[in-house]
Amino acid sequence: MPENLPDPLAVPSFNTVGQLLIVEPTPAGGTSSAKVRTLERGQTGWRPLSEWPAVVGAAGFADEGAKREGDQKTPSGLFRLDYVFGYASSAQTRMPYRQATPADKFVDDSTSPQYNRWVQGAADAKRFEAMRRADGLYEYGIVIRYNMDPVVPGRGSAIFFHIWPGPDGQTAGCIALEKSALRQIISWLDPTRNPHTLLGSGGHAALLHSD
Repeated sequence: MPENLPDPLAVPSFNTVGQLLIVEPTPAGGTSSAKVRTLERGQTGWRPLSEWPAVVGAAGFADEGAKREGDQKTPSGLFRLDYVFGYASSAQTRMPYRQATPADKFVDDSTSPQYNRWVQGAADAKRFEAMRRADGLYEYGIVIRYNMDPVVPGRGSAIFFHIWPGPDGQTAGCIALEKSALRQIISWLDPTRNPHTLLGSGGHAALLHSD
């Protein structure tokens, strides 16, 4: 990466994280097969809670820092969970919530000044993703704060947790799982616990033993 660009994967101190979603590949199930585990930090360390099957990008996980727009890969690294979104006017969650309407879109045009941003109404972009999908995959979702501090053109955009198309499906880079599992996660998340997600398996296990 050029020296004049801040690291798009920079995150707050891991010691401030109290809730964690770990997304790991399960190679036996194919390139896009994964699992999601939830953990909560207690006085004696991390306590595992639940585990669900999931699917990720069609090309699997990118190496940390190597995610690029359109590569069909899920980024690797530690990222904050920003807010929950969905089709209804509200959801059973303590997280900030945003309703997705037919006017809402997420810009994936890396040449746009609105790149990797949620936009309502007209977008100054050649390409964007509708947030009110006809297939219902965004009925519930969580925005992952990837490539937003700052936004670096071409590093990837619109990385979410959302509903999967099925256990044999795949995504363009998001993490997708069964609707009931996603609803449980959304209701569990607590913004006062600084929830993050740890994506990929390379070199991150040591974080769980850092305190």
